[in-house]
Amino acid sequence: MKRVLTVGMTYTGDPVDGVEIENLGLCQPSVDQKRAAYALYEYDT
Repeated sequence: MKRVLTVGMTYTGDPVDGVEIENLGLCQPSVDQKRAAYALYEYDT
């Protein structure tokens, strides 16, 4: 499974086989727990 992070846009297209798309910000969890992305090494693109 590939993990894709989008920032500043939201993917609304059809699901892509083998791809998990997360639409999050880059803030730290201490700033905004719900919108914070994981560490960037957790994503493929």
